[in-house]
Amino acid sequence: MFMPNMDMREDFNRAVPADDRERFGGHIGGIAEKLSTLAGSAANPKGYGSKLAERLLPAVLPYRLGTPASFDFAGFNGR
Repeated sequence: MFMPNMDMREDFNRAVPADDRERFGGHIGGIAEKLSTLAGSAANPKGYGSKLAERLLPAVLPYRLGTPASFDFAGFNGR
């Protein structure tokens, strides 16, 4: 959904996760902004797009040692 063509997907798959936000954050945030604007689902579509890109990137699951794992609406900490 956020990467509409194969070139972008290949670029993402070959990229280092540390570079995800810089390389793909603007694109992903822009799509989320457009969709939330069309749906009228966010008071601040640009801010929503930015927050979503921050949540999705880098494309790794963080885990804090010694804490319960969770992956739900309240937050995520590993799986």
